[in-house]
Amino acid sequence: MILTAGDSFTYGDELTNRTESAWPYLIAQRMGVDCQNVAEPGGSNDTAVRLIVEHTVRQQFDLVIMGWTLPERFETWNEL
Repeated sequence: MILTAGDSFTYGDELTNRTESAWPYLIAQRMGVDCQNVAEPGGSNDTAVRLIVEHTVRQQFDLVIMGWTLPERFETWNEL
């Protein structure tokens, strides 16, 4: 199984059927494995790294791929 994380391009936000057409699923299909795509539309690099760490602690993957986004896109924390 592969794990992918990134922004809307990795998520497949702009696609009609993202679970068939987004690049993570196409790679998994080509490799003959399942894909767990935890990408988030508008996600930052910080978010993608955090999601990868969270998921790899709980489960083992054969391959982890991160779709990097713009360097200027940072995760923001809202303080109460």
